[in-house]
Amino acid sequence: MAANALAYDLPAPFAPGLSLGKALLEPTRIYVRSALAAHRAHLVKGFAHITGGGLTENIPRVIPKGLAVEISLDAWQLPPLFRWLAQEGPVEPSELLRTFNCGIGFIAIASPADVKALVQLLSHHGETVIHLGHVIQGQEEPQVHYTGRLRA
Repeated sequence: MAANALAYDLPAPFAPGLSLGKALLEPTRIYVRSALAAHRAHLVKGFAHITGGGLTENIPRVIPKGLAVEISLDAWQLPPLFRWLAQEGPVEPSELLRTFNCGIGFIAIASPADVKALVQLLSHHGETVIHLGHVIQGQEEPQVHYTGRLRA
């Protein structure tokens, strides 16, 4: 069923048991406790809360000039909402990544030597940690480069 044919009180095609309105208005997760713990442990070089602007626009805000981030799209599976948007919109993968968080709400950037400790700390605080990629040499302005394909 196309997105423009749905009413907010009808069942969400991607979230059994919820209306479309309730599913679309699910609150954003708050990461402040785990982020503060990682900061206090000196394990992080930067954080990016992935909101409007998606991965493509939010991550460069915390990367210094001359660096870029390479993200493997194979590292996680799109949540049902984003699979539905991609299919029914239709919304191209590049637009999903530029506009939405695609299921990745928060990014922590750490040096390779600190990754294991950071994963342990964040996991201890109840976070699901996905290793998305790494920092690479880039152009003058920070960018995000993608490898692989979004998994639906």
